[in-house]
Parts: sequence; structure tokens; C-alpha cells
Amino acid sequence: MNTDSRAVNSIRNTIFGVINQVVKTLLTFVCRTILIKTLGAQYLGINGLYLNILSMLSLAELGVGNVLIYTLYKPIAAQNTDKIRNLLIFFRRIYSLIAVSVLVLGLMLVPLLKYLVKSELPYRSQVIYYLIFLLNSVMSYFVVYKSILINADQKNFMVNIINTILTIIQNGAQIIILLFFRNYTAFLLVLVFSTIMNNLTISIIADKKYPFLKQKARFQKEIEEKRKLVDNIKATFFYKIGGVLMTSTDNILISIMLGTVVVGYYSNYSMIVVMVGTFISILTDAFLASLGNLNAQDDKEKSYQMYKTMTLFFHWIGAFCTIAFLLVFRDFVAIWVGEEYILDMPTTAAIVITFYLSCISNQNWMYRETMGIFMKVKYLMFIAAMVNLVFSVILGLIAGLPGILIATAIGRVTTIFWREPLILFRDIFGKKVREYWIKQLKYFLMTVASFGICMLITYRIAGGLIVVFLKIAIAFVITGIIFVVFTRTSPELKYLKSLAEKILKMIANKRRTGDGGQ
Repeated sequence: MNTDSRAVNSIRNTIFGVINQVVKTLLTFVCRTILIKTLGAQYLGINGLYLNILSMLSLAELGVGNVLIYTLYKPIAAQNTDKIRNLLIFFRRIYSLIAVSVLVLGLMLVPLLKYLVKSELPYRSQVIYYLIFLLNSVMSYFVVYKSILINADQKNFMVNIINTILTIIQNGAQIIILLFFRNYTAFLLVLVFSTIMNNLTISIIADKKYPFLKQKARFQKEIEEKRKLVDNIKATFFYKIGGVLMTSTDNILISIMLGTVVVGYYSNYSMIVVMVGTFISILTDAFLASLGNLNAQDDKEKSYQMYKTMTLFFHWIGAFCTIAFLLVFRDFVAIWVGEEYILDMPTTAAIVITFYLSCISNQNWMYRETMGIFMKVKYLMFIAAMVNLVFSVILGLIAGLPGILIATAIGRVTTIFWREPLILFRDIFGKKVREYWIKQLKYFLMTVASFGICMLITYRIAGGLIVVFLKIAIAFVITGIIFVVFTRTSPELKYLKSLAEKILKMIANKRRTGDGGQ
């Protein structure tokens, strides 16, 4: 099992996570650009719509994995291999059930495609494409339980290395198919092949790294402990199904109300936002297992101090990214795929607002997952999704695309945005939630001030790709200055500074150690 420190594990996971995401981002941009140029907006819309439909069926994203990772923290810390092995057997059964459920539900949706898809593509082709997407989704579940162990053991860098290599192979093959054959079916089959290879590789590595997994055992846990685990899975299922409905219904409603081709236009923007969000998730994933290890020690005051630091950190990141989006979206999309794909400012604002609200709340879900408070929030996201759905239909009829998209922000603000921190402060930290809102209001005003200054500086700047990078740099510098100036005496900023110094020192020490050994 992993014996390195939390800091070492977090840094290593972050480095390999960033490398993986940089490779994915660059290759996805290239592949998507070629897809648009060779096959057109109709296929782009189909691609975005089917990904959303399968996301709604993707039970691996419904929080089961989060509960299982949480369950492994203590036995991993205690080096209890028997308990880990028994839990993994139970996890394997759960994911086998999930795979069968996704397959059955996915096949049941086939007759409904004619109502969900408004495209000029032949209906037979639409069904074939959907079935390949479904096959890929089902295949992704077979070794999830092993990757959960790797993640909980703070060794997610291994999975990132595998993903990086397979991403290069997958996108390279897809680009060749698009350029020389223009065959969308073959393009999708490469995705399935990549998923199968990913499963095999992770399985081999997990068996080699954790040889005790090969030993035969049965899941013979106490009835009460097993019941608690199942209850947590059910609670998180309700929460995460709401999350999937929250993020995946937009494309379906856009397709039904405005046409599938509009999904293609919107998906260019959403892809950029998702990519940036994925970079942020590298940080959350890298620190999640370490945070779980910290919270497992039951030192609430130390956990609370870390929570306040993370609140500042994620609001800082959210402010920078939000401002950068607003400054460069129009310029970048025009350069990338052409001015005909540019969306209006109300639509852009709706996309960015939803991202901002999600980013500045990252610390809430991280503490929810690592402290195991699943039962207290199990219906919260589902309620948010219902609010989102109602407002999406109403505002979509009134305002079109921006109305559908801003409904997501409305769903968040009226439910999870205020409720989750209330539960954390009241039931976990034993403190008044007022302090949280005062800090968030302060950070919000700092974000507004940063945006105003950036707009004054960049208002008359126009040009190509160099200008895009210049605007991003301006957003980074101005946001950094504003946040440092107004939080310079806070314990949170001091902790972030000390952490940065610690990371740089560790890197320098490792470099000296490496040089000395040559």
C-alpha cells in the first residue's frame, strides 16, 4: 500500500493529471476541429446529444464510486488488506449490476430517438451511432472497482499515465479516419477499442500492485456495516442522479426545442468549459484522497481551517476562469471554427455564470464526499434538477437558448448553493454559516472588481490568437493582484503561500537528490 506523505501523493497526482489533461485538451481540439471540417455540424450535434443521453444513464457518475472510495479510506490507512479485498468483491458485484442496468435502460431508449433527435441524418445511422455510444458506456464499468482502489490509495497518477497513452493512440487513429475515410462509424468504434484497452491495462496493473486481490474471498461483513454502505450508495445515487439530470438535460431540451444542430453550436462552448473544469478537477481529484485521509483523523478544527483555505482557493480560480471566458470566448471561437459558430453574449453569460457557481462551491462537495454526509443531502440535487427542468422549459420558450442555460444556475442557487454549506457548518463544524457567506460575498466583490479592471484594459484590444493569450494573461495578473491585496493578512492566504513554498522546496530537493544519484 501507499506509504508516501499526503503532500507527495497530491503533488505527483497533480503533475500527471495536468500532463494527461493537456494532452487530452490539445488532441480533443484537433480532433473536434477536423470533425467539424470533414463531417459538419450535424455530426457534431449528434455527438454532443448522445454523450448527454449516455451521461444520464452513466451510473458510474451517480456517486457510487465516491461512496466506495470513502469506504476504503480507513482500511487503507490501517493496511487492512482482508477488509479491502472483501470490499472490492462487493464493489465488483455493484458495478456488474450497474453495467446490466445501463445496457437495458439504454436499449429501451432506442425507440425514443426519433423524438429526441432532430437531424437530417438517416434514422438507421442515428440508431447505429447511438448503439456504439451505448456499448462504450457499458464497457467502461468492468474494472471501475479496481481503479477505485488505486484512487483511494492516492495513486491516481497510474491511471492518468494509462489514459494519456491511450488518448494519444485513440485520437491519432480517429484523426486518420476522419481525414482519409470520413467514416463516423469507424470513428466511434475506435473509442470502444480504447475503452477495452484501458480496462485491460488498469486490471493488469491493479493485480500486480495489489496481489492480495487475487486471493479468493467472500464478502462476509457485518449486516449493519453492509446496510450502512448500501444506504450511503442509495443516498448518493439520488444526489448524483439529480446532478446528471442537472447537466445532461440541456442538450436534450435544446435538441427538442431548437434543433439538434444548435446542440453542435453550444457544445463548442460547453466543451471548452468542461475542459477547463477538468483541469480544476485534477486538483480536486489529486487532493481528494489526501483530504479524506485528513478528515478520517477526526480533527474538526484542522479540517475547518483547510475548508476555509479551499474556499479562497476555488473562488480565486473561479474568478480567473470566469473573467477569462468572458474576455476571450468570442475571439477564440471565431479563430477556431469560424464566426458562424459564435453564440450571442446572453448565451455566453449564462454558460459562464453556471460554471462560476459550480467552481466556487467545489470545497462543499469535496467535504461532503470525504466526511460521508451522504444521507443529509440525498434529495438535494434531485430537487435542484427539477427546478432546473421547469425553468428550462419556461425560459426556453421565452428566451430560447440563453433561457435554457440560465435555468441551470437558477436550480443551483435556489437549492444546493446555500443548503450544502449550511449542513457542513451546522452538523460538521459546529459553527455559524454566516462567516462563510461573508467571505463568499467579499470574494464575489473582488471578482466583480477584477472583471471591471480587465474590461477597461482589454476593451479596445482585438486581434488573433496572440491577443487571446494576452487577455488570459491580463485576467490572471489582475485577478491575482486583487485577491492577494484584499486577503494578504488572512490565515487562508498564508497557508496557501506556505503550501506553495513547501511544494517548491520538495521539487527542488527531489531534483538535487536525482542529480546526486547520477
